[in-house]
Amino acid sequence: MNTIPETTVARVRAELQLVSRELGGIQTKLGVVHDGGHAYLGIVLVGVGVNAELFAARDPVSKVNALILLPAGYPVMPPLGVYVNYNFQYSGAAHNVGRGYHGAPTLTDKGWFWFCFGYALGEAAALSPWRPGSRPDNGHNLGTIIASARAQLSLGKN
Repeated sequence: MNTIPETTVARVRAELQLVSRELGGIQTKLGVVHDGGHAYLGIVLVGVGVNAELFAARDPVSKVNALILLPAGYPVMPPLGVYVNYNFQYSGAAHNVGRGYHGAPTLTDKGWFWFCFGYALGEAAALSPWRPGSRPDNGHNLGTIIASARAQLSLGKN
C-alpha cells in the first residue's frame, strides 16, 4: 500500500491555512482514505451549502459534506475528485454524481459519491489544466479546488 509523503501533508496543511478565511464556518478534517491498495489524502469539508434548485433530489437538503481526494503526488498531480455524502443527481449538463471518472476511485461503498468539479486527469485535463505553483500561495491550490466545487454545488451559498 502506498503512503502519503509528509511533504504532501505539509503542503496541504499550508494551503488549508491560506483558505481558512474563505471557508467561513465550514469545518475541515484531514485524513487518509484507503481504497484498492492505494492511500489518498482526503479533506472533508463539513456543511457545504447546496442550491437545492440545481439538484433533482429525493429529499431536499441544504448542506452536504464534501470530500476532496488528493493523490500522494499532490500538488504536482491534480486532485482526483470531489465527492459528496449524498447520492443526488445534478439537474444540469454533464455533471455526474456516483462512480468516479477520469481516474478517480469509486467510493460509493464508503458513502461518498463522485461529483464532476472541473479539474481532472487524462484527456479531460486539456479542458481545465492543473497548474500548481512551487509555493502554496501561488498557482492552483486547494483554494482553486474548493472555489470550483462550491460554485458547482451551491453557486456561492455557504
